[in-house]
Amino acid sequence: MSKEIIDHYIIRNYGNLILHDPPEFNKEKKLWVSRLRSDYPVFIRDDKKSSKLIRFMKVSVLGYVVFDNRFHLVPELTTSDDNATRQLETFLDMWRNHVEELVVAATADKLAELPEVAYSLNPISEIITYLIEEDYIRPRDIRSSHSDLYLTLLDELRLIRKHGGKYTSGNTLISLLKNFGYLKTKDLMKKVFGVVLSKRYDFLRDVIGTTTLQRLIRTGNIVYYPELYMRNSVLRDKRTLLKEYRLEYRSEISAPALFNALRKLYDHDVIEKTESYYHGTKDVRNRIFEIQQTKLPPGAVWNIASPA
Repeated sequence: MSKEIIDHYIIRNYGNLILHDPPEFNKEKKLWVSRLRSDYPVFIRDDKKSSKLIRFMKVSVLGYVVFDNRFHLVPELTTSDDNATRQLETFLDMWRNHVEELVVAATADKLAELPEVAYSLNPISEIITYLIEEDYIRPRDIRSSHSDLYLTLLDELRLIRKHGGKYTSGNTLISLLKNFGYLKTKDLMKKVFGVVLSKRYDFLRDVIGTTTLQRLIRTGNIVYYPELYMRNSVLRDKRTLLKEYRLEYRSEISAPALFNALRKLYDHDVIEKTESYYHGTKDVRNRIFEIQQTKLPPGAVWNIASPA
């Protein structure tokens, strides 16, 4: 009877993306509790094969539905439909960000060659160049916005090191100078940018905000996203990728902007093109899989405590 009542309530009040476990009775609190969850569908389209597949992303918990021992709903302990939907959106955002970070880490050395990266990370270039020229840099020497955040980021990456009231070269920068000191400054900066991108793209995305860089990263993510499920290349034309970008990021990106980003990623070997279809490269994909083994997926840290 408890199952039938809770089944009926959930079917009536939640969308078809939200599932639930069989209710369990908490004897101490005299409550029936059913966990809400989702097997979220991921639709994968391969334009070359003219095929459509579906995979499922398991979201272990989105909230709970709670009834008392007389099968009356306990609203203050029950997750609303809106809240469950928000939790699902939060999890999907976490997964999207996770994949972005995998793609960036696997392609950082290639992305560092792009002029958009040099433009977006110019404040870092200014800090490192000044430090190399003067042997140190003080916070008051910097006039760019977010200077304190950039200093914190570079300090965390050991590119710089705080010494008294100023910063000097950190171990990572010393190592780069030792191994690549013969490079021109612009080439050395590419090495620095590669370190920053591979290790702390999340900081650039969430704290600093770099619109130009984000567009490129998101374009690469759209290409590789389904390939993480298929473990192989998924070929799509630029019109399909445009639709998927707009849907995934709820963005009105223009066709010329996306097509330009695709071409730049292709020119720098971040992605490949077969006939008119874009897809990931085998080397980058394998690198993503390697890095994936070293990072906790969102599901490993995702949890919502039971009210009972």
